[in-house]
Amino acid sequence: MAMSKYETILWEEKMKEQIMSLARATYTDSFSQCSVFDVIHTTIKGHKAGVGVHTLHATHLIVYKWPSIHAGLEFVITVECKSFAEGLESLMARMQDQLGRSIARAEVDKVNSFIEEDWIDSARAGVVVEEARFVKMRAALGKLRMVFKD
Repeated sequence: MAMSKYETILWEEKMKEQIMSLARATYTDSFSQCSVFDVIHTTIKGHKAGVGVHTLHATHLIVYKWPSIHAGLEFVITVECKSFAEGLESLMARMQDQLGRSIARAEVDKVNSFIEEDWIDSARAGVVVEEARFVKMRAALGKLRMVFKD
């Protein structure tokens, strides 16, 4: 069952809110806190040989770098689809994927940072642990040599 016009408007607004929320989380390091994200749609009508008049729908994630009348806007992502609804769904999926990769990368960086800090903090303890390992390995190798000599 198709959504009513009212339901479509509400769905579109909620999708845009979620996309802008994902954009703020994803691009927190790329743009200032004063930047404002928005989602807009454009339509371009053109002519294709053999097809005639065709309509291209595009959904754009844009950012106003400074919230003022003279602010420059930047197109962050543009998605071309058959309809605006498909454009929103495609943009949402792309943003979720991008944020997921960013979070995974940040977790790896955090673990690497922790390992470096832990290594620096426990360098002395690490030397003791390494020495204990070498003692155990030498003892095990000594036992092996004894087994092969007999």
